Amino acid sequence: MSSAKRLASLIALGAFALTSSAGAADTVRLSTIAAQYGYTYQWMTDEAGATLARPGVRIVIRAGRQSYEVNDRTPITEIAPRFDGRDLVISQALAEHLRLIALKYPYPPPEPLAPAQAPVTGALTIHARQIPGRDALLRNGTGPANAPVTITLTGELSTDIPVVTLLRKTVFVATDGTYSAEAYYGQDTHYGTYLAATATSVDGVSGAATRVSISIPSPQIKSSALDVWPTK
Repeated sequence: MSSAKRLASLIALGAFALTSSAGAADTVRLSTIAAQYGYTYQWMTDEAGATLARPGVRIVIRAGRQSYEVNDRTPITEIAPRFDGRDLVISQALAEHLRLIALKYPYPPPEPLAPAQAPVTGALTIHARQIPGRDALLRNGTGPANAPVTITLTGELSTDIPVVTLLRKTVFVATDGTYSAEAYYGQDTHYGTYLAATATSVDGVSGAATRVSISIPSPQIKSSALDVWPTK
């Protein structure tokens, strides 16, 4: 090969390399653009394409097609996207259009955080009294508004029997700072039995306790023949 021909070949190869490099510089992978502008990216295997989405917009781009879908519109790009074996490669012009679309369809602002609730603090009180005519106690007291109150009722039935938990119930303190609840203790107790009522709440709220002795169940009833022991 003459020197002139060799020189011409080198010039042609150099021009081709410069053209290829320029073309590569003017393209970018679609997945890169999707991540950069906040699109969700989903590859469509059956159609050799990909779907990009943001709130209010869906874009479909396919390999080898200059037209692409933006919701119900079909704009056209100068250079058709191509598949490089890993992803779609698009032109910088199409990448810029995707940037502008992202600006037009922004994500909604995050909802404002709810104001932090101040920790509940304070103290509980509790009182208990027997409800006439019923095997039950009325328990009431005071505490911080809206605080939960767990009331536990235990019975001291006998020196030979451990303290028995009869009932556990949770109520809430009303906005006026009071609470109340009834507790049925049944017929396992008897006259003179001591019942302990304990009120507890969340951390920061101190509890309270009280004891009451069970008396006759119906003091409001006047003595009847059933209350008189038979005589000989």
